[in-house]
Formats: sequence, structure tokens, C-alpha cells
Amino acid sequence: MHHFTLNGVEMDYILVSRKDVRRLGRRYLVRGIDSAGVVANGAETEQIVVRYDDSGIKVASYVQLRGSIPLFWSQKPNLKYNPPIVVSPGEAESLEAARKHFTELTQSYGKVKIVNLIDKKGRQNTLGQAFTRLIDNLKMKDVGYEWFDFHGECKNMKWENISKLIGSLAEDLEQFGYFMASIENSQAKNFKGIEARSIQVVCEQFGSIRTNCVDSLDRTGVVQSVIARNVLHRQLHKLNLSAKLETSTSPFLPFESGQLETIFRNLWTDNGDQLSILYTGTKALKTDFTRTGKRTFKGALMDGKHSLQRYYINQFQDGYFQVLLLYL
Repeated sequence: MHHFTLNGVEMDYILVSRKDVRRLGRRYLVRGIDSAGVVANGAETEQIVVRYDDSGIKVASYVQLRGSIPLFWSQKPNLKYNPPIVVSPGEAESLEAARKHFTELTQSYGKVKIVNLIDKKGRQNTLGQAFTRLIDNLKMKDVGYEWFDFHGECKNMKWENISKLIGSLAEDLEQFGYFMASIENSQAKNFKGIEARSIQVVCEQFGSIRTNCVDSLDRTGVVQSVIARNVLHRQLHKLNLSAKLETSTSPFLPFESGQLETIFRNLWTDNGDQLSILYTGTKALKTDFTRTGKRTFKGALMDGKHSLQRYYINQFQDGYFQVLLLYL
């Protein structure tokens, strides 16, 4: 959470991730879905913007989802750097569990658009094809699907190609909307003494983007921050803090305020690090880009360091950590 001033107006920018505790586990030891429809590394992330003025408070929020691919699949550590991905042949069992999963999501969040970021080649392609078949067979009208090969589209540092994804999601982002409420109480700056009758809902969020990669960490974090940036531009315009409504599909369109730009980048980077530590034991990868807007040599070295740390932790320490989680 950061408090700042934008165009003479006091503001808060808050970023909160709530991790699903029903299926705790470490990276290679807990993958996919269980029979109850609960996925590994599931979390919702909420972006909250608060505007304070003499007439009261305006609050805007936007919720995104992440979680492991909802199939029965595994990737058990075997001393290889990338252990093989094994997809269970029981498609009927995966379909039943996935239906429970998406039924819960649609009941809680409205429509759901899946953004699958895994590779369309190699071992990940097998998992991706199984996921695509699952969604085709699921036939849930409130569940949409988009497979965007992040590594394939953004290779050779062409991160601007994320604009293709934002373009394909434009209709969903418009339809899903975001939440905003006005609290008419000049004494309510600290959210104390607020009465229900003083709250007016301006608009609501009717759906959510559910993003995943293999770990639902690094690529997922980058794309979620891009989506959040796109929505925040709209929210700032609605709060009368942006001169024009930005509808560009540019994935990294900067905010008018340099201070907000820095706050946004830092909070999304820190959020990604914390979620990564819980699942892999290290900070997230690609965070130099999230924090600074460009890939750096130092950032590449840090990614290498964290990748080696992940290998050691996942191969030799996660078994101990998993036992501890099971007894929490």
C-alpha cells in the first residue's frame, strides 16, 4: 500500500493477493487440480485505488485470478533441471474436477476468461493441448479461453507483442468492467463511521481474467501487471484523474504521474516475489522488467541465480517443506 498525491488529490494504491490455502504445496510436489476442484498455487489479486476529497471517498478495485492448469498432471523432481510433465490419461476425471473448479469461480466472480501462457512446443505443448481439449469438452458458456504462447510471441525481447494479447482481451475487459463506489462522508477518511446508506455503488465487476503458465508465477505476473495497468488507466479516467480515456492496447502505456508509475511497478514486482517465494522458495523471474520496464544484464544474471536456487530447493529441500505444510 502506498499513499501519494496525484494532481493535488490524496490517493492510495493498494495491491493484495489472497492465496487459496485449501491446497498448499511446493512447486514440483503440488501441481494441477484435485478431485474437489481445487488447484495448486491458486490466488486472487486485487488492485485497489482510493481517492480522498472533501466530499468523501471514491474506491475502485479490480480482481484477477491465477492458478495451476486444472488437469490431473504432475512434474515430480528427478534431478533433471526440467522434470518431465506427465498428464493423467483419465480425461473424464479431469473434466469432472475442472467443472467443479470453474463452477466455483463463476459463482464467485461471474464470467471467467482463461489466459493460458504456456509454450506451444515441447513438453508444455502436450499439457496445453490437453488443457484446450478440456475447455472444449467443458462447454461452459461463462468460461472463455485464450492460449497465448508468451515465450514464442515475446522471444528476442519483443515484449511489446503482449499488445496482441491485450487486443484479443479488449472485449472481455470492457464487458467485465471493474468495481467502483462513492462514500459520501467527509469524516470517513480513515474508513471509520461509515454508514451503509452513505455508500453508492457506481459500477461493478462482472467477470475476471484467470491467468496461468506452468508455475503460474513469472509469465503470469508480467501479464497480470499489464492487464492491471490497462484497467487502472480506465479507473483513473473515471475518477477524473486522467485527462483522456486510454484505450490503447499498448501493454506498457505509462501513467501521467511518474510517482504512480514507480509505485505501480514496485508493488507488482514485490507482489510477484512474495507469491513466488511461497511456491518455489525464491523471488520471481523477469522482475527487472516489471520494476524498470526493460530487461537488463543484471536482471538476466539474477534470473540465472534464482533459477539455480530453485533447482536446489526443489530437488533437495521441498520434501521437508511439504511435510511441514501438511501438518500446519
